[in-house]
Amino acid sequence: MARLDPPLAPTAPASWLPGLASKLFQALYWLLWRLNCQLKTWRANGQFFALRHWFSQTNPWTQDPIVVVAPHPDDEVFGCGGLIALKRSQGIPVNVIFLTDGGASHSGLVEMERQTLVTTRHREALNALSILGVGAEQVHFLNYPDGELANLPAEQTQAAIAQLQQRLQACQPGAVYVTHAGDRSSDHEVAYRWVKQTIDSWHSEPETRPQPLLYEYPIWILWDGIVGLNFPVQVLQGAYRQSIASVQRQKQTAIAQYQSQCSPVAKGQRPVLPPGFTDRFQSDHEIFFKR
Repeated sequence: MARLDPPLAPTAPASWLPGLASKLFQALYWLLWRLNCQLKTWRANGQFFALRHWFSQTNPWTQDPIVVVAPHPDDEVFGCGGLIALKRSQGIPVNVIFLTDGGASHSGLVEMERQTLVTTRHREALNALSILGVGAEQVHFLNYPDGELANLPAEQTQAAIAQLQQRLQACQPGAVYVTHAGDRSSDHEVAYRWVKQTIDSWHSEPETRPQPLLYEYPIWILWDGIVGLNFPVQVLQGAYRQSIASVQRQKQTAIAQYQSQCSPVAKGQRPVLPPGFTDRFQSDHEIFFKR
């Protein structure tokens, strides 16, 4: 996810908040934060419900192979875990490309701890995808710095896009799935732009597949935004729903592999993902957008 959500609460009393007053201040801070998370949960679930039932059409099923491009380990399972499992249950090839190393999900880590986190998230990704039927040879880690895709030097950005294009061309997918263009996370939005640029410049040979379709999957946009207020209704046009009822439990088991994101990493700490955030991803449907 690469978002430090929840925000960090003050850990030491301010000079003007002695003893008990400081504890009351922090208790109020966390109470308000949890209330805000509950409101966001209702909002995200409500918008997802409306998209699923009223503002989407059934996703046409094909036997074409797909590639899922994920900015961070866990985005692929939250956004497309059910679709991946459905494809693999029918023997259809699925490749997953992770753009970043996932090392910025926890703040305040020294380099050795950061590397341990990267190793942990890679292992979690492989375990989760194995549950969905994707083997390690179909999982590709590009390992760009988490949280920094928008800040890479121009030459490194071009090299990254070229590497992504090479991977996609090698997979020859019928469709590519990537995080939403307006997903309210820098890495997620950059991921979309990189994939869009790659597909726009797709080079088809007579013996290869034509330009693949491009689908977007929402991770943060329904949690952080309100249709018509934070983003226009047009942003969510072209919505498709995919029933994943037959593989719903597989997806839930795969999500549970990401303990570094869904559970506290140490006593007294809170999980990286805010309370209620994962509720929407337990549904028996997934939502995608095609422009």
